[in-house]
Amino acid sequence: MASRATRFEEQKAKIEDAKLELEALKEELENWRDGLEGTNLKNSSKFETIETAIEELESIIQSLENAAEVEIDFPAMFG
Repeated sequence: MASRATRFEEQKAKIEDAKLELEALKEELENWRDGLEGTNLKNSSKFETIETAIEELESIIQSLENAAEVEIDFPAMFG
């Protein structure tokens, strides 16, 4: 079994992977939203739903960034 520190670093890498995927999703929604600008749909519930989803993704991404910055000094088993 890998050390606690190694396992922790592996999980932090998964956090980074999730963050990258969510950033891509956010970018897709931003492009969709930008395509609606200047149309009748800008004032629609669809536009508002997209805006809300973008804001929620931004919040999640920030939380993941904060989690990825955490450092833990694991104690040794002996000594």
